[in-house]
Amino acid sequence: PAPVDFSQQLEPRSMGEAKQLAQMMFESRLFSAFGTPQAVLAMVLAGREFGMSAMASLRAFHIIEGKPSPSADTLAALVLKSGKAKYFRCTERTPTKATFVTQRLPGGDDYPEQSVTVTIEEMRASWRKDQKAWDASGWGRTPAAMLVARAKSALARLEYPDVVGNLYDSEELQ
Repeated sequence: PAPVDFSQQLEPRSMGEAKQLAQMMFESRLFSAFGTPQAVLAMVLAGREFGMSAMASLRAFHIIEGKPSPSADTLAALVLKSGKAKYFRCTERTPTKATFVTQRLPGGDDYPEQSVTVTIEEMRASWRKDQKAWDASGWGRTPAAMLVARAKSALARLEYPDVVGNLYDSEELQ
C-alpha cells in the first residue's frame, strides 16, 4: 500500500483497525460512558462520515436516545470547515436571547445574510418537565450558553443542510 500521510498514520484504515481502536478506547475508560466498544466504534464512524478523526469524533458526538448526536459546536465547525460560509457568528448573547448570523458563499444576491434568534420564552414553552427540572438543567444554570447552542445548530441546519444533513445537536435531543 502507498505510504500514509503522517497526520493520518494513527487513524484506522480498515474496519478491523477501527474495531481494534474502539476496543482500546473503551478499555481505556476514557470513553466507557458510551457503554460498549461497539458504541465507541459507531461514534468513530459517525465522525468519519464528516471527515473527522477518530479522537475528534469521540469528543464531538454523544449518544442521545440511542443515536449519535453532535454538539452544537460540532455542527458549526462542520459548516466553517466546509468553506461554504463567508461567516457564521453570534451577534447577540444574553440570558434571554441569542442570535447567530451567516452568509453562504459566494454571497451577494444569491445568498443573502440569514439569521436565527432563539428566546428563553420559546424554550420554556417547549419544556416538557417541571420547574425543578428546568432549574437543575443547563437552562436553569447557563441559559445564555444554551440559547447560543440552539441558535447555532438551528442556523446550521437551515442554511447548510448539504453540510450537516439532518443532524440535531445532542442538547436538542435531551
